[in-house]
Parts: sequence; C-alpha cells; structure tokens
Amino acid sequence: MPNILLVEDDETLSSEIRRAIEHEGHDVASCSNIDDARKLLKERKFDLIVLDWGLPDGTGVEFCTELRQGGENASILMLTGRSLPAEKVQGLDSGADDYLTKPFHLKELTLRVRSLVGRAQRPLQTQVMKTKGLILDEGKRLVTKYGAPVELTVKEFALLEFFMRNKDRVFSLDDLLNHVWVAEEEAAPDTVRTHIKNLRRKLDSPDEESLIQNVHGFGYRFSG
Repeated sequence: MPNILLVEDDETLSSEIRRAIEHEGHDVASCSNIDDARKLLKERKFDLIVLDWGLPDGTGVEFCTELRQGGENASILMLTGRSLPAEKVQGLDSGADDYLTKPFHLKELTLRVRSLVGRAQRPLQTQVMKTKGLILDEGKRLVTKYGAPVELTVKEFALLEFFMRNKDRVFSLDDLLNHVWVAEEEAAPDTVRTHIKNLRRKLDSPDEESLIQNVHGFGYRFSG
C-alpha cells in the first residue's frame, strides 16, 4: 500500500484530502507543520508528499528545497493558493513534481496523486546514463560533465533525463511539453525553449558541438 504524507495546516481541508486519498487505497499520515513533517520523514518512508505552500513554521517551497538537498526522492505535490506563473515555476524549481492551485476538486487531486504514486513506484529502467563525458545518475539525482558536478533545477534534470533516454530522436516543443511538463497547465513552448537554453549554457563547451541540436522545422534532438 502506497504511503503518503500530507502536510496541510487547514484542518478542514486536511480532513477532506485525507479521506479522498484513503478512499483510493493509500495509507496517509498527516501533520500541520514542517517540524512534525521532519519527524515523520525520519520514522517512515513515503512514496508521495502532499505539501502546502503556506505553513505556520515556514513555506512549502523552502521545505521542498531542504528535502531535495537532503536526498529525499519521494514525489512531491505542492498545494497553494498562488496562481501566478512565476510562483508556479518557483514551486517546481524547488523540487516539486507537480503543482495544484486552490481551490481544486478532490477528483483532480486524487488523479494527480494516482499519477505521482505510480511514477514513484515504477522501477527505473536505467540507473546511470553516460555520453561524451556527461553522466546522469538518476538514483543520486546527480549530473557531472568530465567529472565536475553540474547544478540543474528539477525540471532541467527531468528534461535532460528525457533527452538522454531518447538519444537521436527528434521532439517538437509540444512533444517535450507533453512528456516533461505533464499536467502543468501554464507551461508553454517558451518554457521549453528557456529550459533548453539553460541546459545548453550549463552543459556545452565552447570547443564542442551542442549536445542539444536544433532540427529546423521539427524541433530538437539530443545527439550526445
């Protein structure tokens, strides 16, 4: 049975979410603040953390960053009343896998939970991928280029992982949106272009051809 941690300080909403998730057959532990969440995470292993943005002792974004930096690999679904695109990007870049804006229908929540739990429980097909001095270690969430660590945001890592899994295949902007930005309604083609630009800046060397190539009229191809 999947284990889910719910961190939400609104008692009414927390109860509603807990009942909906338990109805799906999941085991749910809940708390209302970050300190209690830390204690629960030390005691148990969770497949998914449903995390509110605004908590009494800090923000979900700060806690999400803390968890990822500490090596936590559970999927994270961020709940928030904030709806501006820049705020959504901030939440996802902190390490969240998905983002749900309040108010939301419980059915939508349970669908997101089902997807994220399924993703967390799928075994990785490849633990480590290598090409032209570039190494991506999925288990450790680590990328190196000629032995030097490359600092990537969560979404940059996901995009690079997708490219490396599908080497030499051509993907349009819409393809990349559908595969890497799943269920993120406000993502747009410019979002993909920005992340590709950032990946090139971090990965490419002046004396080498770019690992991510433009295919005129079609999209992009990873040719490492």
